[in-house]
Amino acid sequence: IPRELALIAKKIRLASAAAAKAAPGTELRGVPFRPSDTRITGPAVTWRQVARTPKKRFVYFGYDLEPCFLPYLDRIAAVVVSRGAFGSHAAQICGEFGVPLVLETAGLARVKDGYAVCVDMRTGVVAVNRGGSHD
Repeated sequence: IPRELALIAKKIRLASAAAAKAAPGTELRGVPFRPSDTRITGPAVTWRQVARTPKKRFVYFGYDLEPCFLPYLDRIAAVVVSRGAFGSHAAQICGEFGVPLVLETAGLARVKDGYAVCVDMRTGVVAVNRGGSHD
């Protein structure tokens, strides 16, 4: 457990170092895992707020999708991570449970909890609208 906690702390430091507020209309680009013509919209939720989010669907943003997030997969409409590859934890978990996933997305630290987002699974583009809320 201490090794995992140290790894999580390192991930937090890396994400915090790049933190800046996203401007309205920001677009992030990543690589869609299993591209499709689907677009997923919803509120953005980061790792800090996953457990506190009411029972509604949201788009998870984080450094990676750790196995400890399995209990929340029924509420996750899509996953956007800054790292990962087609053999990563995120790809394995999302592939197994059919959750849309965008990998290798730069600038995720600029996305804050509650921002309205739209994930295009064909192109891997994530449109971020600050302050919007999807209920």
